[in-house]
Amino acid sequence: MTQQADQIIAAREAELRCSQPMSLVTYWQQDSTSLHLSAAEQTELLFELCLLELEYSWRANSTSSVVTRISASGLVKEFPELAATKFFIPLTAEEFRARVRWGDRPTIQAFADQFSQHRLAIHEAAAVVSQQLTREFGPDFSTNKGLHSPAVARQPIPFDPRAPLSSADYLVQRFLGAGSIGRVYIAQQRSLQRTVALKFLRKAYLHNSLAVERFLQEARIAGGLRHPGIVSIHGLGRTPAGSYFIAMDYIQGLPLQPITQSNPTGFRELLSAIVQAAEAMATAHAQGVIHCDLKPANILQDGNGRTVLTDFGLARELSQANEVLALGEGTPICIAPEQVDNCWGNIGPATDVFGLAATLYLLLTGHSVHDGSTAAEVFADAVSGRQIVALDDNQVSFSSDLRNALSECLIKSPERRLQSMSELASRLRSIVQSLS
Repeated sequence: MTQQADQIIAAREAELRCSQPMSLVTYWQQDSTSLHLSAAEQTELLFELCLLELEYSWRANSTSSVVTRISASGLVKEFPELAATKFFIPLTAEEFRARVRWGDRPTIQAFADQFSQHRLAIHEAAAVVSQQLTREFGPDFSTNKGLHSPAVARQPIPFDPRAPLSSADYLVQRFLGAGSIGRVYIAQQRSLQRTVALKFLRKAYLHNSLAVERFLQEARIAGGLRHPGIVSIHGLGRTPAGSYFIAMDYIQGLPLQPITQSNPTGFRELLSAIVQAAEAMATAHAQGVIHCDLKPANILQDGNGRTVLTDFGLARELSQANEVLALGEGTPICIAPEQVDNCWGNIGPATDVFGLAATLYLLLTGHSVHDGSTAAEVFADAVSGRQIVALDDNQVSFSSDLRNALSECLIKSPERRLQSMSELASRLRSIVQSLS
């Protein structure tokens, strides 16, 4: 999802916290005309907005005498593009969750029987939600028992030892950006009076057990790493609505920017930043963690010249990397061939070596190491037999040491590729020293 779409979601969520927000229909009519999104992206954005609408509508009306409850069917009538099964089933599941959590607590069967189409699929989706709520609140909360006590339905989310932080300790201030399953905000931590970054799991993934586990795993893996070049994780928490968030250091910096040799100072600074990133990843590898998504946006540089690695959303423990990492996960322009097709070999430290080298190549030349104008074309090129030529003389004239280092890092076979981040850092450090 684009940054523009994420900003709209953040703004709408802030408005829904108000006592009298405008209707979603009016809101969408005002904003959709100015969107620079494809039709598919607009529909995805509308879907996320509808998920928010269901949650806040039922939550607000749980304590109000004026009942204006929104349903999935009503939203589809207003927005026919959401009638597709991939949108409608999750919308009904969210309605069921909101009604059980804040409203009239229907049984699974009674809820599913309202729908003539997709009844079985909706029954299955509601059953999954019921199981999740039962795990959170205990067996007395089971919707199959037909309990309809509003007092029970409105009890707070119980303590989760996996995510003990309280969202009440944080004052969200500003939207920062977003990834595939999370949105990041700047916040003020009240108890310690410090600025932090909070990463929230997207609402669309709240009932996706695999997405939730990945989100929790990101915090566990990154939280176990200790290095000044790796963002520090403070902990995990949950909001009153049940969403998970990760609290972490706020890095007041920018992603690495493209630099060419025509700017010698910038060129040296870029190589120094990549050296710092390689040293940080060498520490992570020594602790059995691979990042799997190194790219310019995930390498920040603050005003003091410190380089910090962020976003361990695809990170995996080395012992389990090939068991849990879905093929094709990663950023296409910097992805290693073995992440697309394991016929090239196993995912491991050399995967990150490729990713960091591909990042440097991109920042030096303005081009990806892979050819293609779409993700599918890039993935196809990544696993093709075409070998990558690093910094040939027709592109730009760099030292032979740099060309050789990148060439060894960008070999498609991970077994033949440069294996060590420490060695990459050492070789690039020597190049930086030669520029002094």
